[in-house]
Amino acid sequence: YIVLDDNINTRKLLDQCYKRGVLFMPGDIFMPDKTKSSSLRLGFARLKNEEIVKGIRIIGEEIQKNN
Repeated sequence: YIVLDDNINTRKLLDQCYKRGVLFMPGDIFMPDKTKSSSLRLGFARLKNEEIVKGIRIIGEEIQKNN
């Protein structure tokens, strides 16, 4: 999984990215104590390289909007 800065809530980030066609799993789903709300997991097994690059770029743009 990927850990972002503590001030980034990946559930809110997911809402923003979803509107732009990008999905990921908030990392706290995989934590028994629901810690690390600033973490996420990416799944890209069925995607083309161009789609992966585009998705990561969108995630980065949404992070920048909120900082």
